[in-house]
Amino acid sequence: MSDKDIIDENSDSEKGVESVEASENVGNDVNEDGEKDGVSGENDGVSSEEVAAEQKAVDIDRRVDVLENNGEEAGNVAAAGEKKLSVKIFSIACTVLTALIIALTCYVLISMITARAKNRPVNLFGTSYAIVLTDSMEPEIMTGDLIFFRNYDFDKIREGDVIVFIAGDGFDEDVRGKNIVHKVVAVTPDGLVTKGVHYSNADADLVTADNFLGLCTGHSAFWGAFFTFMSKFGILILIVLFAVPFIISQIVKIVKLSKHSGDEEEDVNPPTDRK
Repeated sequence: MSDKDIIDENSDSEKGVESVEASENVGNDVNEDGEKDGVSGENDGVSSEEVAAEQKAVDIDRRVDVLENNGEEAGNVAAAGEKKLSVKIFSIACTVLTALIIALTCYVLISMITARAKNRPVNLFGTSYAIVLTDSMEPEIMTGDLIFFRNYDFDKIREGDVIVFIAGDGFDEDVRGKNIVHKVVAVTPDGLVTKGVHYSNADADLVTADNFLGLCTGHSAFWGAFFTFMSKFGILILIVLFAVPFIISQIVKIVKLSKHSGDEEEDVNPPTDRK
């Protein structure tokens, strides 16, 4: 065997060794890459879980915010609804109360006008009313007081009662046929003896069941002044009661229409920004 052959064999051996070493290095690189890939995979897995957890937390926070906002909106809507309902109830109550006052006032005024035309006392809800025009009962009942009286059993009238009756022929001519309020000073089989406390003498005529109107149950200076005023200005008050609400409603409509027209003009001609 020649030297050249030995050198070739050695070269082949070295190449084989290098091939083995290269294979081992490639295997090691592959193992290292596999380990790196595994570590990277683990890192990627941890990062994905954290991201998912964070996203879930963000979603929960958003849902909580939405629920809170919805709750606030619902509360605002409920409060607005309650306020609107309260305003509506108050408006209805005011309307009903105003209607009742107007109806009662009209009833009183009509009753007063009718009673005055027929020369009879005003009767409201079973009780009669009259204004005292003279001083015959002073100081117990003053001139201008409103007296209240009601139907009463004539046979039960006793001394000391204050009664209302129609003046007979024994009274002065200017008083005959008018309503009189006097005190009973005696009870006789023929009738009641009456007199005004301001006078010393009793009335000339006896009061019988035929001209007896009722038992006086009270009197009031305040209501006397009120009804005196109403009897003088009742027609004017009726006109005002019907006219004023109508006028106010028309004014409110005009104001609303003017405001609505102004809003429409603003919408049609929006303001422009000046540069």
